[in-house]
Amino acid sequence: MKIRKSFLCLILAALMLGGCKKEEVQENGYQIYYTDEEGKRIQSESYIPEKEDPEYLLEQMMKKWAEDVEDKKMISAKPKEVELLSYEIEKRSLVVDFSSAYNELSNTEEIMLRTSLSKTMLQIPEIKSVQIMIEGEKLTDKMGKVIPSMTDKSFVNVDDIGVDG
Repeated sequence: MKIRKSFLCLILAALMLGGCKKEEVQENGYQIYYTDEEGKRIQSESYIPEKEDPEYLLEQMMKKWAEDVEDKKMISAKPKEVELLSYEIEKRSLVVDFSSAYNELSNTEEIMLRTSLSKTMLQIPEIKSVQIMIEGEKLTDKMGKVIPSMTDKSFVNVDDIGVDG
């Protein structure tokens, strides 16, 4: 039953949360994706980088994604107890390694983190997918099956809908 619920939550996220298209990067810059204060809706804030260098852009966008927004009603989808250990681009895939505290996230928290991270980072032209690792190991579901990298096809765009968990 718990596996069915987890699977249903992941399917629900794919149907409910927005798409990630590189064409959507507009004149007003990139979007950094967060959650609302309750952690149930994805929201964004514009970010205009000082330069378009891929390494600089990745570093700045990752920093902004991991921090709460000042004076706004948005928070990082990455809980403070989940440590960001490392990140690097390997063959156009962003590999992000989190601490084992990631395994303690609720289904909703995990969906929000994965969605906000992917939607933010997939705007960078050099990144075609996002792979999450936990302490150096690929992310797996409750059955031990490796969860594939997320791409711009992993989500559909449905505005103003959140996840109630």
